[in-house]
Amino acid sequence: MQAMDCEDSNRRPRNYYEVKGSQVNSQISQIEEGKRIDDVEIRRALDDSDSTRYYDRSPTARDY
Repeated sequence: MQAMDCEDSNRRPRNYYEVKGSQVNSQISQIEEGKRIDDVEIRRALDDSDSTRYYDRSPTARDY
C-alpha cells in the first residue's frame, strides 16, 4: 500500500515498497504451500525502517 501512496515524481520509495511487497507476497505464497518460513526472514521482509533513505523529502507519518 505504501508503494501506491508514493507519487510518480518520487519513484525511489515506490520502487522500494514494490520490492518489499513482492518479498512479503512471496513468503505468503510459500506459507500457503505449506513451506516453513523462518521468523527472521518474515521480520526482514516486513521491516521498512531503511525506507527513509529512498525519499527525496520526509515520508508521511503513518497512523498505526
